[in-house]
Amino acid sequence: MRSFRTKLAAAVFMGLAATALATSTATAETADPPTARITEIGGLGNLNGFCRAAGWDYSKPLDPNDAFSWVCVREATGEVAYIDLDNACVWHHPAYPDAWAGTTNPGDAFSLRCYIG
Repeated sequence: MRSFRTKLAAAVFMGLAATALATSTATAETADPPTARITEIGGLGNLNGFCRAAGWDYSKPLDPNDAFSWVCVREATGEVAYIDLDNACVWHHPAYPDAWAGTTNPGDAFSLRCYIG
């Protein structure tokens, strides 16, 4: 048999869950639709060029199974620096100064894309 405290906690939880559900349903029905649209503007096909423009030798992913593991490399020293992928998108697509990086598959280093919106 459940204790009074357990029954009370369950009742409070159910009441809060019902309130949250009712609130989220009402909000979803009355909220204005989003005005911003996310648009893919292209990829990041020249990260080597981006790194060279910043004084590095080349780019590579530290982990081919991590889309956000890209670094610039100095060949002579082996030094690496993580790439700011949002900045790389702006460099690749200069007509879009608000571009940002995303991925179609976080588990694939070669799935990076640039977006606006």
